[in-house]
Amino acid sequence: YGEDWRWRLAVQPGSRDYIRGWKAAVVPGCVLNDLWQNGDIADPHFECNSLLSEWACQRTWLYRKTFTPEAGLKGQRVRLVFKGVDYQMEVFLNGESLGMHTGMYTPATFEVGERLRYGEENLLVVVVAQAPQEQPQVSRSSLVRTHKARMNYWWDFCPRLVHQGIWDEVYLEASGYAMLEDVYVRPVFKQNLEQVEVRVACRVNSTAAGKGQIEVKLSLGGETVASS
Repeated sequence: YGEDWRWRLAVQPGSRDYIRGWKAAVVPGCVLNDLWQNGDIADPHFECNSLLSEWACQRTWLYRKTFTPEAGLKGQRVRLVFKGVDYQMEVFLNGESLGMHTGMYTPATFEVGERLRYGEENLLVVVVAQAPQEQPQVSRSSLVRTHKARMNYWWDFCPRLVHQGIWDEVYLEASGYAMLEDVYVRPVFKQNLEQVEVRVACRVNSTAAGKGQIEVKLSLGGETVASS
């Protein structure tokens, strides 16, 4: 419940909670499926068993993973990327909070290049907060306050099984000091449809000042037909 994991030091390496109470989980996945596979709830798709698992979304759940980053990554820019977590989370690396993120459909990225222990074991803990209260099918859209799948809260073709968990990929991304982000390509056709102008926009994310050059190439059938 709530934040009892804080005073139990559950996110800290070597604490009492570090060695007990943990169960197998699958990422990408969801809390309800993990509970089912571990035998903590009955098959929620059978008869009225879903009613016996509605308590799960009222709990806070912790995921943890130990990993050893390659020593060769030291000195590079390294980012920890979460492509999708449902719905709110706080991330800890080796017991230190990296920050919080809210939103099921938006990715979260944390700079960890100077915090990782290269060639050594690191502990990653993700705290997934209890699910927000939201509207089921029979309600008014004007009451919806979160960008979360509404059908989880009950729909005419499915029971109330409110989703929580890390539902998309998690990975480390290493690069130099500058990165291209949010590349957007837009074709604009002329009125005669015989010519097209390709507009490319992007954002450069850099951790240091510097000068660079961006080259754009347009290929067709393996051949470069335009460049800038």
